[in-house]
Amino acid sequence: MLNHLHLWGLDAQNYSLEYREAFARLDTQHLTQCLLSSPLITEVLILSTCNRFEIYLVSPYTAGVAAEIEALLSPFHQLLRYQQGRTVAQHVLEVSAGLKSQVLGEHYIAHQLKQALAEAKNLSSAGPLLNSLFQKAQHSAKGVRSYWQSQGGLPSYEQSIWAMLNVPRRSRVLILGLGQLGQGLADYLSRQPVQITVCNRDSSRAQQVAQYSHLSWRPWSERYQAALVADIVLVAVSSKASVLTQEQTETLLQSPRQLFDLSMPRALPTISTDLGYHPDARLLTLEDIGRKGHPQDMHLLKQAQLMIQSELRAFEFKIEHRTAFRSHYLAS
Repeated sequence: MLNHLHLWGLDAQNYSLEYREAFARLDTQHLTQCLLSSPLITEVLILSTCNRFEIYLVSPYTAGVAAEIEALLSPFHQLLRYQQGRTVAQHVLEVSAGLKSQVLGEHYIAHQLKQALAEAKNLSSAGPLLNSLFQKAQHSAKGVRSYWQSQGGLPSYEQSIWAMLNVPRRSRVLILGLGQLGQGLADYLSRQPVQITVCNRDSSRAQQVAQYSHLSWRPWSERYQAALVADIVLVAVSSKASVLTQEQTETLLQSPRQLFDLSMPRALPTISTDLGYHPDARLLTLEDIGRKGHPQDMHLLKQAQLMIQSELRAFEFKIEHRTAFRSHYLAS
């Protein structure tokens, strides 16, 4: 039964930001419905995040589903790496636990997998195999993170981002966007010696976060004015449109200011590095986030991999037992 699992995908470890952006702009709901309309495919789930794009299918027809992918995504299907069977199940468990993230152990991916499963259920595209696999991945990820926590834990995604920035005390920080990541950054930075202003398309949301964490807030229409008085601007929005114009972004970089675009697709325009910006100005993107191989981190990674192998064997046994029982029942 696991041989019916198929995966086509790309991630930050193998492809640049430009390629990931192209796939991030796809209408995943429409793509799911197109794939599910094929008589060869019984289950579909698409995971689209800032660092990966993955299509999970269930089908006994390997050659047939490959042709379906090619027909829908040509010529870009050639960018997607293919996996099948047990390696797909192992991949899902490792992704959910944050083993394949840019920041080892980051927790946002587990929530993103949960959201992808919920969306597949809403589209009636996730059947018994994908349901079981992704629920197992959520359970396995909790076990891995509990173990890591018992060993002192790993730096959070927010800590890793903050560590990349040169932040003097009392710096003025602007956070654009208060989704899951923006909220996480606001919570983490509220405990740092910096002055924080939050800005969100929904002003009531910005007011709520500001009041709860004792921060300042500005309406979305004043985001550029807020950026002009900030030392650091963190952009974490889900919109596919730029939040600042080319001219505004270039003006911001004429001063010693750090801009960090954490959005996918990018929410700040691409700029030329030949325009002579301030020597202390920086524009960072997701491409600048990298994993550091601290010896302690590598030890925790190895132990997590062993835990996942154990969970994978249990999952295999469950699926094989269920398949054997169903075959026996139908035969009788």
